[in-house]
Amino acid sequence: MRLVVAAALAAVAVRAAVTGQKLCDGFICVTGTHNSVSKTDTYTLELMDDTPLSDFGWIALGFGEGMANSPMVIAWPNSDGTFTLSQREASSEVTPKVVAKPARVATLSSNTTQTFSNTTQTTITFSLPTNTSLSTAALNATNLIYAYSSKNPKSKSTSASIVEHDSVGILQLALLANLTTSSAAVQSSSGTSGSSSKVLVAHVACGALVAFCVFPLGAVVPRFARGMTNRRWWFPMHGINQGILGLGLVIVTFGLGLTFGGSINSTHRKLGVALFVLSILQSALGVFTHYYIPDYRTTRFTMATESGRGLSNYTHMWLGTAVIILGWVTVWYGLAQEWTLRGHGQMNVGWKAGWGIAVAFWLIAYLVGLVVFLPRQLRLERTRRARTPRQRSSLALAMGPSRAHAEMATRQPPIEQPPVPRPHSDPGVWR
Repeated sequence: MRLVVAAALAAVAVRAAVTGQKLCDGFICVTGTHNSVSKTDTYTLELMDDTPLSDFGWIALGFGEGMANSPMVIAWPNSDGTFTLSQREASSEVTPKVVAKPARVATLSSNTTQTFSNTTQTTITFSLPTNTSLSTAALNATNLIYAYSSKNPKSKSTSASIVEHDSVGILQLALLANLTTSSAAVQSSSGTSGSSSKVLVAHVACGALVAFCVFPLGAVVPRFARGMTNRRWWFPMHGINQGILGLGLVIVTFGLGLTFGGSINSTHRKLGVALFVLSILQSALGVFTHYYIPDYRTTRFTMATESGRGLSNYTHMWLGTAVIILGWVTVWYGLAQEWTLRGHGQMNVGWKAGWGIAVAFWLIAYLVGLVVFLPRQLRLERTRRARTPRQRSSLALAMGPSRAHAEMATRQPPIEQPPVPRPHSDPGVWR
């Protein structure tokens, strides 16, 4: 009787020692379990779609949040029914190289119910020592990356060449989730819910709208308008379009992106942060450039040219151009990298073609503005300056109204002089 009770207690203890979770993101299911007694972690990888041995290529699981410097376990079935397990690592997003002596050695499960490949399905299970350097919180939020390719290496060698993956994704497993029975050893959840899918669509739509419509339109329209007239009818449109609508969409897009969680560990996310910060800076600089009017004491420090434009004007112009280009590049990495990296499969080539068409359209439009309308703008401005009073001379700007008035009075017949306007006070001068 005592032996029976002891055996029962031992079985309960073993079950209590095994914790883990199962996550499926629509393409792959990853099961991770942690044995606190043996200090071993076990992972099972299986595609959600039936994939027989003849169609299965290779599958990989990496420990980290990105491909760079993340230890990987890559496995594939061989034609004779055996499996090859290869541990590799890459310093960047390149083909990973074999690691001869990995810090944690992975062992392929010999249990045929855990590792098998038949005419309908392929499942691979391996175990490795627990990463004891992780805290309890980190172990319960283990970051993983996966990759899959339909091209089998056709070799049993652990150093066999592998082709680029077809699909990749990121998962986070709670290895310390409580389990009660072996059949419930996993807590199933989905990587993409209905609500998160709507958020993703909103994120993509807002980002594409601001990058390919709002910001470029706010730059091209003024470029054309200034070459046609001295009137500033375009300015209210420019301010509302860039400073309110454009900046607002950038903030919304950035906020929606934050809801996806994870670290800023991809090119798309890093560029998104840069675009967010620079858009705010550009809007603030625009307000300063267009509304700040320096008096004669500070004009000399603004580096104003004959046209009335100073350092802030040119900085605003070039930073605005950089923000637009940065928006295009951010969208590109969202299409070419982030979409696949987050487990949504390969982006359709039509979207990438659309990106190229949109960028080409705006580049041609702006080039026409520079070649055709910029010379016209400069001629209009020279004509306007030729009709202005002499009190707008650089003497007035450098010496101040009273001294310049006295100086000019000694150089010309004494006539009643109108008051000297402050620099840039003429509403016809573009800032």
